[in-house]
Amino acid sequence: MSGGRWVLPALALLFALALYAASPLATAAERTLPDLQQACDGGDAEACNAAGVRHFMGEGTQKSVERALALYAQACDGGSAFACQNMALLYDNGKDVPKDVAKASALYRRACDGAHPAGCLNWGWALEHGEGVAKDVHQARHHYVLACELGHGLGCANAGLLNRQLQGGDGQTAWQLGVAKHGSQKLLWDHGCRLGHARSCELARSYEPPQQQPGVWTPSGTSEKLAGCLQDSARDCYEVASAVSGDNYIERLDISRPKDLPTKVRDFQMARLFLLRACDLGHADACTDLGVQYYNGTQVFKALSLAMDRFIEGCDLGNGMGCDNVGVMFRGGVQVNKSPDSAGNYFHKACELGTPKGCADLPSVWKPEANPWPPTAPSTQALQKACKAGQADGCLGLGQAYATGQGAPRSAFLAAGYHAKACDAGSAAACHALGRQFEAGDGVRRSRVRALDFMEMACNAGTEAACADFRRLKAAAG
Repeated sequence: MSGGRWVLPALALLFALALYAASPLATAAERTLPDLQQACDGGDAEACNAAGVRHFMGEGTQKSVERALALYAQACDGGSAFACQNMALLYDNGKDVPKDVAKASALYRRACDGAHPAGCLNWGWALEHGEGVAKDVHQARHHYVLACELGHGLGCANAGLLNRQLQGGDGQTAWQLGVAKHGSQKLLWDHGCRLGHARSCELARSYEPPQQQPGVWTPSGTSEKLAGCLQDSARDCYEVASAVSGDNYIERLDISRPKDLPTKVRDFQMARLFLLRACDLGHADACTDLGVQYYNGTQVFKALSLAMDRFIEGCDLGNGMGCDNVGVMFRGGVQVNKSPDSAGNYFHKACELGTPKGCADLPSVWKPEANPWPPTAPSTQALQKACKAGQADGCLGLGQAYATGQGAPRSAFLAAGYHAKACDAGSAAACHALGRQFEAGDGVRRSRVRALDFMEMACNAGTEAACADFRRLKAAAG
């Protein structure tokens, strides 16, 4: 059995905390109740939740549990996991509304589906003990692990205890049994300890490796890796994760290509457990791989804030794809405010780490046709890498650099060559620039016909200045 004597006190504590700080809105405390209500009426689920907290606490208004509950329900239906958790706690506690464990359990599940760590913890508890739902200890363990992944130390403690209890129990695959025999509970407790959970630390210190029994199957060649992982070898943990996934490796993917995710796996959750261990031990690739799974929702809930954290860890440890993925999130304003400068910094770091995609993405936050060579523009080396990777803006940037002599020696001939490459790769601005070079005979043999061809291409692609030049040159030709 898991540590039940810790779950219920923690539940009470979480109840108090969740009602005060349930909203992820950084400025929720600074907003007036009428402002929150207006945002709520406009469809902002987190504003509804924050307004519900105000009504429940009687802050800026008369306390009204009924009004708070209605706002929580609206927010929960609108996608706020925090609001689902708040409602669940009210029904579970039974002090302000009639106690209803079945309703509480269903709401904990919804909160967990929205990647709320306490929601996963309390849904796991309900499943383990059959409170308001059919008892299912295997699903309970699964949800405790999710809580652990989301940063709840008590989830780590409970998942490890259930893993120990379930060794050899029915319902487990041969691989899960093999991993349990090699002490997967210690991985969970160690992670909980790293999260600052005291009981997880106690359990990790008291852990004794079980004796492996004959007939326990593990993927070929992984027994030594399992032992190495438990002895804090990040590389061994990463290789075990690869074996658990059903592939020879876990592919390092960029977040823009979810269609390439592996589909034939044995146990994604167990793979994530070993990736988590490897990441904790400083394995850069493992951190980035975890981030990709959380970003795409690969066999797990989509958790963008967790994805960003893991990408940053991977980047800081030297994984170029981690840096590039952080850049992609800053560029698109995913989970963070849009910031081309921050995106550019991470793309540049990815490029410097030897990741071609970082070099290719770098010019996307710098438009040379608008500003030929600003002080923060990428280096010609980065642009060369991007151009070689087939990125049109990289070739265009080089063309602009050689055309203006800013950032590179002036060479109209080289400018024309790079403008041609960029035009072939789909850059309308490059086609226009090349057309003007043919018109002026700048670095190429003067040709009105070719100038018209390239200007027409740029015009057809929507470049208004190219259309004006095309009409002007066409009229001059008679």
